[in-house]
Amino acid sequence: MQYEVVVPIPVRSVWDTFHDAERLAQCVPGLLLDAPARTGAEGIELTGRWQVRVGADTVTYRGRLRLADAVEPLALVASVAGAEGAGDDGAGSFDAEFTVRLDDLAADEEDEPSETRIVFADTAKPTDTGDPDADGDAGARAAAFARAADLFAAALADELAPEPAADTPFEPVEPIVDPFATPRTRSRQPQPTPRPAVLDGEPDLWSEAGHGTGRAARRALRALVPALGALLVWRLVHVRRRRAG
Repeated sequence: MQYEVVVPIPVRSVWDTFHDAERLAQCVPGLLLDAPARTGAEGIELTGRWQVRVGADTVTYRGRLRLADAVEPLALVASVAGAEGAGDDGAGSFDAEFTVRLDDLAADEEDEPSETRIVFADTAKPTDTGDPDADGDAGARAAAFARAADLFAAALADELAPEPAADTPFEPVEPIVDPFATPRTRSRQPQPTPRPAVLDGEPDLWSEAGHGTGRAARRALRALVPALGALLVWRLVHVRRRRAG
């Protein structure tokens, strides 16, 4: 029996996870540890109960899983000993051994991450017992084996997925001034009309224009101007007559 899955994770990260007992236990959905995960000189050991759903049934396995490096590179030997069911009566006990091989699937492009193919192969030789019940149990175990491999691959890919980069904090950008824009001109205010200089002691008729004194002065000027004109004309005529006589 052989089953393989592909995860979008580099082979080195997957290999390191197979040598980290605590992280590997997190990648096995439905696993309930009865003892802390242990990483020793001989490999990894996980002890507890594991539940997997196959079709409409949920199967519980209780026992111990051990992982150790194999002779060939990027390969491990897994051995499982336990019983089917949660009881301690030992009914349905089993011993299994299979290999886990990792194949590096290099990416075709540099910007794509490499992938890893994980091959689970049962090292036990198939035997024909002629018992229909035994054949049914073997089929159920093969389905559970495939289901477990799929769940493990999904959890492994989720556990080893790279964390997204932190969002860059938003910084407001000041608007750029258009260098071709026409500058705004300052509106000119009308300048007041300059007033004539006023000598010390001399009345300011301009400042009194809105008062009674200013109006009286303007009436006096209007009456004085014709008189001065008539006087000037009479003077010129009198001078010419004297010169003619």
